Amino acid sequence: MKKAKAFIVVADRMAVLKPGVKFDRNHFVRYDVGELLAYITLGAKSLGVDSCIIGMVDQNLIGKAVGLENGEVCNVAVALGYSDGETRKKLRKSKEETVKFI
Repeated sequence: MKKAKAFIVVADRMAVLKPGVKFDRNHFVRYDVGELLAYITLGAKSLGVDSCIIGMVDQNLIGKAVGLENGEVCNVAVALGYSDGETRKKLRKSKEETVKFI
């Protein structure tokens, strides 16, 4: 995907679940963002659109480009478009090397 047709920028802020109780930024957000990204990429693929999750973003560049407010942080973005060709074969560890059922 050399030229993405669209980008989705996911930003978060510190969670305030009820008055007076604040949680660390990482308390729930990472789980919620992971689920959100799964649905975005699956939904895009169901429409024939390819996606690429970008986990390393330049905070200053993204912030200026999309107008992030004070306290908002972008940890991930998704590029959407159409593939230029075949996807490379992924090199992954086996399930036995990465999963342990207890």
